[in-house]
Amino acid sequence: MLGRIVLIGFLAVHSIANAEQYLLTESTYRVLSAAHEKMEAQQYTQAERDLQVLLNDISSSSYDAAMVKQTLGYLYSETGDYARAASTFREALASDALPADVNHNLRFNLAQLLIAADNYREGIDELERWMQNEAAPSDNAYLLLATAYYRLPEYQKSIDTIKRLIERTTQPKEEWYRLQLAGHMELNQYRAATRLLETMVSRYPEQKNYWDHLASLYMQQEQQFRALAVHSLSMRMDLADANTLQRIIDMYRYLGIPFKAATTLEQAMNDGVIERNFAQQKRLADSWLAARELTRAIDVLSSIATQDDTAETGFQLARLHINEERWDEALSTLQKVESMLDSERLRGELLLLKGMAYFNLGDYLQARTQFSQAIAFERQRNQAGQWLRHVDALLSEQKSAS
Repeated sequence: MLGRIVLIGFLAVHSIANAEQYLLTESTYRVLSAAHEKMEAQQYTQAERDLQVLLNDISSSSYDAAMVKQTLGYLYSETGDYARAASTFREALASDALPADVNHNLRFNLAQLLIAADNYREGIDELERWMQNEAAPSDNAYLLLATAYYRLPEYQKSIDTIKRLIERTTQPKEEWYRLQLAGHMELNQYRAATRLLETMVSRYPEQKNYWDHLASLYMQQEQQFRALAVHSLSMRMDLADANTLQRIIDMYRYLGIPFKAATTLEQAMNDGVIERNFAQQKRLADSWLAARELTRAIDVLSSIATQDDTAETGFQLARLHINEERWDEALSTLQKVESMLDSERLRGELLLLKGMAYFNLGDYLQARTQFSQAIAFERQRNQAGQWLRHVDALLSEQKSAS
């Protein structure tokens, strides 16, 4: 397929008036056209014979010869004779008779053929040379290079290349991770392999072998508790079971992957596998917080704050509003929380937080009232006193200015 596409492109060049440097002679054009038709009909032997006859009749350094050699290279590649295809492509490149962009594309094809023929060193050299002159190498080019390094074997270069590939996309493929993991294992880089497997189980929790491999690596590094926990989970893997999913979510949190814990829990609740109750939504908010997704955490807490009779969730939400400098929302939340308080345990913090909200909204008199009352509570006394002195100073300045 590749040979046919390129050949069509070059035959089209023959008719372009401003491409005089790269015009085929009429006889070469006819033979190449006929060879192309025979290759489409899979009459490879006849096409090769015609091309070889033509090659013997033209100058070896001409543009026509380079075109014939390129076409022969594609013919050999389509018939699986990669060694001859690579050799013919080299001759076409060495002639320096083809346009620069064609040389560039041909070099990539040559690199592919060399690697396919297990000639990894030369394939890598050609591929790296091609990448130096390619503005935007494709994912497949990086994968080909990483695979060639692995086969050479130069495992660290394979790892470095595949990591570059993974880092340049938001949707890395599973096979890329597997290649990187293989490189780490070949080099006995068990800690790096463990970190990578932790990512892999978070992305592909249905792959039981990743969990088993991770458990083995934990055991190898004498992390027996983690090994036992992961192994026990993998033995009961059932992603349609609420208890199993809950264990996976808890494992993500334990492994320090809170974002995946949150997304998995959210999806499980959306799918109806895990009940969307207060406790699970509180767990979701905590996971978003651990992942530093504050906006998402605030959204969840806002939806459940009134369901918490202890007012703890409301306080947590108010603290987040204050941390995010969302003063109006903080004050609104605190006023709702205040109506739910049935003990004095949290009243001092409530007054302190309300004072901070009023202060940042520019209502110094209301802020002073809240701080004055907060001083009565031991845990808030020092902080409230500092705020109170600051507010009094500002009020004094305002009075003097007026």
